[in-house]
Amino acid sequence: MKILAITGPFGSGKTTVTHLVAAALRSAGKKISIIALDEVSRQVVNEDLALRHELADTFGDHVLNDDASLNRVALAELAFADDQSTAQLNALVHPPTIAAARQLIARALEAGELPIVELPFPTVYLSEIFQFDGVDTIVWTVTADKETRLERGIADGYSYEDALCRMDRQPRMSAYQTEADTVIENCDDLDDLRLEVRILIEASPLQG
Repeated sequence: MKILAITGPFGSGKTTVTHLVAAALRSAGKKISIIALDEVSRQVVNEDLALRHELADTFGDHVLNDDASLNRVALAELAFADDQSTAQLNALVHPPTIAAARQLIARALEAGELPIVELPFPTVYLSEIFQFDGVDTIVWTVTADKETRLERGIADGYSYEDALCRMDRQPRMSAYQTEADTVIENCDDLDDLRLEVRILIEASPLQG
């Protein structure tokens, strides 16, 4: 059994690669489960009122809306302001996110699916997610130059300042590349990326 972890910093295009890999493997008859850590984290926060209040205690009441839902824009402005604030956010949100992600991976493995885990950190930062007996984790890292990543973030609706703050709070690119079994340079057009993904899949053990 295997897990495919697709890592990469903000704006690298890891979501695009994740869906290209999933589409190619499904067309080859493989059952796939996509587990995106950002989405898991979002769901965890949405469902956990106590966690939202912990965030408010740490960052201020204005990170919650009047209905006690999370004001993500307000939280981001504070949580990505400096390394200490980002560490505080991670200390609160990572543990329940890890637990939820492990449940999703376990279900996928039990169903005979290949879990594709998309995450914005090197796997070493969240290593507990991938600790399953008899299961190998394959790590693909998606990279792009800083200017390209910034342009993609702005195109996705982030302000220049927000995109830059998020990029600055993430690990250095070398931290992603060091642990990777495969590094994908995502600076070309989509057709080139799709072809590269297909070639990499054919040379990997993912279809086994």
